[in-house]
Amino acid sequence: MFDRSRHRAPFHPGDIGLPGELDGDAVARALRPEPALAGTYLLALTGYAGEEDQSRARDAGFDRHLTKPVPFDELQRVPAAPPVHS
Repeated sequence: MFDRSRHRAPFHPGDIGLPGELDGDAVARALRPEPALAGTYLLALTGYAGEEDQSRARDAGFDRHLTKPVPFDELQRVPAAPPVHS
């Protein structure tokens, strides 16, 4: 079994538009309360760019919302930004 508490990354990207019941927002809501992941930067990568989409991502626990395609230099700056949710 994968133990996510043993695998730390500077940020975790999530696609909001995943098919099925467990979309990116649900993943963020599941990860955010995990004590081992406190302070982890959750990044929403999505094709949904509306204001409502961005608000929903923040409410789900994402720290930042980026609309695809995301320039690589913008992704490189993400770990330097402080997480909104800690």
